[in-house]
Amino acid sequence: MSTSTNIKDSSNNINWLKKLLKILTCTNIKDSSDNINWLEKEKSAEKGDEGSMHILALQYYNGEGIEKDLGMAFHWFQKAAEKGHEESMHNLAFQYYDGEGTEKDLGMAFYWFQKAAEKGHEESMHNLALHYKNGKGTEKDLGMAFHWFQKVAEKGDKMSMHSLALQYYNGEGTEKD
Repeated sequence: MSTSTNIKDSSNNINWLKKLLKILTCTNIKDSSDNINWLEKEKSAEKGDEGSMHILALQYYNGEGIEKDLGMAFHWFQKAAEKGHEESMHNLAFQYYDGEGTEKDLGMAFYWFQKAAEKGHEESMHNLALHYKNGKGTEKDLGMAFHWFQKVAEKGDKMSMHSLALQYYNGEGTEKD
């Protein structure tokens, strides 16, 4: 008796079969009602949809609908960040900063905070200013810290307003005032 299939013996199909087996046996997926949604998100992410990449990364990071896996969260945040997704850039920076799912790397944390800040991500602007102020992942530069605190303070960020006031008070990166 011979068996034939329409599935070609490729590593891509084998990977999909492994994922399907995990879903069917519920060894990795926590809630079987999320199986279809999770598979659709992963398929969209693998096709290059940055929004799906970000959502998939969040699911792995938080263990929502799937077992928590910081390495996979890092993988998908990085893919989405490289495609220009600013929230993924911000999250990736924190994973580098904290060493979650990757080795701690303050230089890479600085890099991704800067990329997200340049796209207008307010939290990243504040964190970038802190990196400049404290010399984390970059040379200490109080002028650049002042610049980024001012930029995000103008958008209404209270923590940056406070930091900016302290820089004026101490004359850090600007004249003492």
